[in-house]
Amino acid sequence: MSQGRRSLPLFEGMLRADPSTRWKIEQARQRLGGRVRGNERTGAIVTVMTPDGLGETGVVLYEGEGEVDVWRLGDRVRRTSPTNVLDRHDATVDPKILAVSADARVFATLEEGMTVRFLHPSGQGERATLFEKCRYGALVARDDGSVLAVGFRRLMPLAAEA
Repeated sequence: MSQGRRSLPLFEGMLRADPSTRWKIEQARQRLGGRVRGNERTGAIVTVMTPDGLGETGVVLYEGEGEVDVWRLGDRVRRTSPTNVLDRHDATVDPKILAVSADARVFATLEEGMTVRFLHPSGQGERATLFEKCRYGALVARDDGSVLAVGFRRLMPLAAEA
């Protein structure tokens, strides 16, 4: 493992043991946009200026040096320069965007090592350990040791489940 990156001890051996497992985890990590640390603007509702000069409303998923990833309607993500992203200050926002913003803000509160709930497509919740946070979701480990890639909209703190 490279310096600056660490796995929870429980999973470190597993990541080293089987090259095919390591490859699958790396593929999942890349599909989720790569590992990141916290981000203050995650969940902010913004307007992204398109190359043709039009503005499109979206939600900040990640902002780093020189780039911003913004979720837009249709489950599309646009990576752009911070100079193309303007804060929204009006109240006319599509309810779908408001919902994604709320989910992104919850995701922003999660930290590596936390016990979380994730939702299956069936809607059933399951407990897991968040062991690597990525731009668009996280890698979580279930009690049986299996690792899953879960999108940010399907993750919540353990106490949040009713």
